Amino acid sequence: MPGGGPFDLLFADSGVRDRAGFAALASSLRIGGRIVMDDVTPERVLPPDSPPRADDIKREFFSGEPWLVSTEVVLPDLRNSLLVGTRTNEEDS
Repeated sequence: MPGGGPFDLLFADSGVRDRAGFAALASSLRIGGRIVMDDVTPERVLPPDSPPRADDIKREFFSGEPWLVSTEVVLPDLRNSLLVGTRTNEEDS
């Protein structure tokens, strides 16, 4: 996707696994654009000693960027969820 965008909607099922990759995807959104990430397990079904409880890069990115407002949507099976983020402004604002 280099050079693509700005996009209104991205469904990111891309195998991105690091903060820089998530930032590249989200920064290709227009202001008001949305990004949806799948392959998330709701925290409440993770075992207490599960590594994603301590270090979940997806959740950290989605909740840690001031220019991205996000929520987690738990799916009807209660074992899977999506992260949905909306770009609110420029990254350095």
